[in-house]
Amino acid sequence: MDTTLRDAKTGLMLEHDALEDPAAADAPYGSQNPHMHLYEVALQAFEMTQNPVWLERAGKMRAKGLEYFFDAETGSMTEFIAADLSVEPGADGERRDIGHQCEWAWLLTREAELGGDPKSREIADRLTAFAQSHGYATENVMSGAVYDAVANDLGWTEERFRLWPQTEAIKADVVRAADPVIAKRAQRHALRMFQRYFAGYAGYVYQLDASGNVIWDEGLSRLLYHIVVAMTEGARMGLWQGPGVK
Repeated sequence: MDTTLRDAKTGLMLEHDALEDPAAADAPYGSQNPHMHLYEVALQAFEMTQNPVWLERAGKMRAKGLEYFFDAETGSMTEFIAADLSVEPGADGERRDIGHQCEWAWLLTREAELGGDPKSREIADRLTAFAQSHGYATENVMSGAVYDAVANDLGWTEERFRLWPQTEAIKADVVRAADPVIAKRAQRHALRMFQRYFAGYAGYVYQLDASGNVIWDEGLSRLLYHIVVAMTEGARMGLWQGPGVK
């Protein structure tokens, strides 16, 4: 990965191993997603092994992701950048997946808890604030659910609701669940998720509209990762048991 899938000039992760010139005009856009998941992998490896090399690698991946994708003006993570490292023009550059704001916030808080850079919490707080302010439905049957995406300037909102952003909202709240208000919010997220995406279906569905109707009815297997991690993180905090949790 370091020798083939990393851009030697910028340190960014490449989209694939056949990319000869990441700066070429026809090169695919750069994405925050591989940086986020490699950050996650390194943190998990450190938690399981306590080998400091993994915390060091996590810190480097976090720093690289924030260097190129954190929008300090809005306190949000950019999804895509152009080959010349500028912000992608149009909707791709404006796009802010609310699930990714929550997922980065969860990881940044985890790093701080595991003994990494304590300043990570400051960025996590900004990402959480952006998501809370702009990324949650406030009316109809999907009130409290996480939108698919909004524009960085709030010029548009995707009023659709994929399953995986709901799990990331749970995780972002779980790491702050020492606050009973946030703990209760995480429980409401989980209850809403099972009521809307699981109840009445053989497995689960992928995406709903603002009225709770199914747009995409396939239960994609890759979502199991999101669901299991969210439930496991909540279980660590004892959120799925006790009075009022059914």
